[in-house]
Amino acid sequence: MARFGNVAELATFLGKLDADYAEYAPALWQKGIKTPRQLANFSEPHYLACDVPEGHIDDIKARADTTGSLLEDDRLNRVLANTDKMVAALPALMVASDPFQSVSSLSNAEGRTTAYDFKSRLLLYYFNQHCPRLPPGLAQGQPLPSFRMQCMISKLWLDSKIVEAAHIVPKATNSSRVSFVLTWKLKQRDVYRSLYLQWGNCVLGIDNVWDERNGLLWAEPFEKAYHAHEIAVMYQSSSGTFKIRVLIDKLMSKRLSDYGKSQDAKNHVDLKQHTFADYDDTDLLMPSGNMPFRRALAAHAAYSAITQRHKLRSSLSFTKADFDILSEYQDKGTTQAWVALQTQLVLSA
Repeated sequence: MARFGNVAELATFLGKLDADYAEYAPALWQKGIKTPRQLANFSEPHYLACDVPEGHIDDIKARADTTGSLLEDDRLNRVLANTDKMVAALPALMVASDPFQSVSSLSNAEGRTTAYDFKSRLLLYYFNQHCPRLPPGLAQGQPLPSFRMQCMISKLWLDSKIVEAAHIVPKATNSSRVSFVLTWKLKQRDVYRSLYLQWGNCVLGIDNVWDERNGLLWAEPFEKAYHAHEIAVMYQSSSGTFKIRVLIDKLMSKRLSDYGKSQDAKNHVDLKQHTFADYDDTDLLMPSGNMPFRRALAAHAAYSAITQRHKLRSSLSFTKADFDILSEYQDKGTTQAWVALQTQLVLSA
């Protein structure tokens, strides 16, 4: 149930019922009125004792409880300025409650070889370019080949050591993990666990996190901001492009070097000269025309919007199309039915 945090919130609520009602707030607050339900159940003698005219009492009692959601809307408005942002994010959020947490980099020789192979395949997939071949029998601690490559966001030519072969859905993610998070979000309703185990990854459509479509090539700072849910990559159906969106104000003025993970990135001259604001609302560079998984990026963007709801830039404006997770599916009916089920379960939780 929504609660009034102070007498001003009670006055605002009453004022939405009728401008004349706001003046009754101090007296009602003194009588312990803290929720719309209490307004609806407050007795007529108590209202009269608060100097509320008899002609206003029935109207307040009749409308207070049914208008209780206005209080929550007011708080959301103060946070977002545009409540459609949250409404637009919800359908995508239902299917992926943060499977996007960052994971540790592979450090052993076999893991580094796998990561280098992934970077090589991404470079070929998005840029039609080839990486230098790995020397046979790469030993532990032996450096990987270094070469120049472009960051898909900044378009800067950088040393390959500070360009990440990033997973959209991280390599630690699997259907069991997604299912657990969703089950926990629904107050641990174990009765639904088997459903999530069956559908968790199917909805995002990713059964192999090493698929080229589940990867992007970007400089270290963007990888860090992505996993912190401070930036999102959003598909624009009108242009067929992917836009980079900086979600929070504080990141706009940050230099890229401030978000470097390695000393090479922190000290890089080009990364020191650019801020995240330079790349907000710019297109992802994909000269080959090949695309990443749109639905995974949309789900990440939805979760990020929810995660940053108290800090979202007021200038941002989202629509449901920004969080589309269905358009790539041939069997849309099944997926839409699943999303509808999740919506029903969440709303009833």
